[in-house]
Amino acid sequence: AGGNGTLGNPYQVQQVQVGSTSTPSTLTYTIRNNGQVPATSFSIDGTASQGWSYSGCGTQQAPITLNATESCTLTFTLNKANAGNADLVLSSLTIHWIDQDSPSGQTQGMSGTAYTNIYIAPSIAITTNPANNIIVGAGEGFTISAGLTGGYNVAAQTIHAATTTAGISFSNNDCALNSQNSYHCTIEVDVESGAVSGVGQSVTLSNSTTPSMTLTPNMVTFEISAFSWPYGITLNSVGTFAFITNNNSDTITQCSVNGGILSNCTDSGATILSKPSGISLNSAGSFAFIANYGNNTVTQCSINGGILSNCTNSGATALLGPRAITLNPTGTIAFIVNIGNNTIVQCSVNGGTLSNCTNSGATALSGPRAITLNPTGTIAFITNQGNNTVTQCSVSGGTLSSCTNSGATTLSTPRTIVLNPTGTIAFITNIANNTVTQCSVNGSTLSSCTNSGATTLSAPYGITLNSAGSFAFIVNGGDDTVTQCSVSGNALSNCSRTGT
Repeated sequence: AGGNGTLGNPYQVQQVQVGSTSTPSTLTYTIRNNGQVPATSFSIDGTASQGWSYSGCGTQQAPITLNATESCTLTFTLNKANAGNADLVLSSLTIHWIDQDSPSGQTQGMSGTAYTNIYIAPSIAITTNPANNIIVGAGEGFTISAGLTGGYNVAAQTIHAATTTAGISFSNNDCALNSQNSYHCTIEVDVESGAVSGVGQSVTLSNSTTPSMTLTPNMVTFEISAFSWPYGITLNSVGTFAFITNNNSDTITQCSVNGGILSNCTDSGATILSKPSGISLNSAGSFAFIANYGNNTVTQCSINGGILSNCTNSGATALLGPRAITLNPTGTIAFIVNIGNNTIVQCSVNGGTLSNCTNSGATALSGPRAITLNPTGTIAFITNQGNNTVTQCSVSGGTLSSCTNSGATTLSTPRTIVLNPTGTIAFITNIANNTVTQCSVNGSTLSSCTNSGATTLSAPYGITLNSAGSFAFIVNGGDDTVTQCSVSGNALSNCSRTGT
């Protein structure tokens, strides 16, 4: 394919696999008798360099006569299959002949080296990040990379990406490869904010170069999720709708609930959100309160079925990095978790308004992430990602006091905590090891903590149970999905993905 056989510019030969029917590469030398008399019993002997064989110009078993001014052709055939160095060193070969001046024979050693390199056949491999099961939400994206391997002096190959899916855009959807200085290129696939969720979406790839190399594969499939870095989840009081906060797209998805199935998931219509995290509803199900990590506010929205409307700032103050919110059983006090300063703020609730917000007095916190109350509203449990603990506090009105470590164990960067309807079992999501821990609840103590058995999790954030306590719904920030599990006592089983 190129080169001149010198040390600095070796011959370039494409690899031929063992068993291939392709014609192997050859290198020929012409040997001429420049004398005035015949050279009889002319032959070549010796062992060629590894991977090479030779023929022509006679052998010791079958010598030839090379008359004056005549020549013969010595052909070397490259049989080596492995890529890499394949130099042909001629010094291992010797020429033999007899002439009238040397009836006993003469010899002459060959010399020189034909520097040779075997390169693998060029190919283009397509990879993606994520590598498989690509699920992306609005405002997110993924990458497609093309990698050129092998080849010699390969002409520029232009990889073009296209899709018929609405709401998809590309950055660098024509990326170029060549074997001189550009062995890799990347195409960014972006899901726009208005993209409609759906499975079986695809990006087709083509090579617009002539002649073109084959792309493997030439299509990438993906799913547009109804969620975009889902963070918090809650169900309405009758368990017919689920509301999921999307931290990445500043939206809230609503889904119909039927047993453990979430379906008909669409945008709820909620507005004025900024990295929404925790969400809680009042007991009447008429107002939703959403903690906004992005701008230190709580948004309140009116609820009508699965629609959130008339959203405004609730008026909550004294917030710094709010990540979660919960209301007491009577709906008169809201407790808001602030990871920014390790506090829990309490606010009075009047309809959709939060007022008179002050520090609740909670202590023993380290990177608090979520809060829940027992069914009677007398004890609060707060997850701490900073030291893998759960703090328990006594609740009196809006005051949290006598805060201590609850005793929960087997936690790994805990996020959200929820209690079953009877308040006897606590379930805690762990994003560092993709598990849900279950603990027995005895007053303010969490004990006998073990893995609940939940599966199909990826950076689980929020968790909630239906009112009967028979199903758990867990949002996965790692892959924009929701997992549902059957609940039996302290065990979560039969877990599968839900929510389309």
